[in-house]
Amino acid sequence: EDIGPWLKSLQAFSSRLHWRSHFMQKLESEPELEKRDLCPAYQHLRRQEGDWNENRFQAWSSGKTGFPFVDACMRCLLQHG
Repeated sequence: EDIGPWLKSLQAFSSRLHWRSHFMQKLESEPELEKRDLCPAYQHLRRQEGDWNENRFQAWSSGKTGFPFVDACMRCLLQHG
């Protein structure tokens, strides 16, 4: 019996479980990771106080941002769920 394909699938699954466990442990030992980035260079990308723009949100949620790929994805999501 050839278990080659199954073995590769099981190894991939096992790897994902290990990474999942790793990050669960990381969040348990450093809960502040939910509020800050691992790489400080990206911290400025997080939402800041007062940066909410309702018009942009409405454009995004209705698929009318002006960015064709983003709009197509959102319209597909709206139509097909």
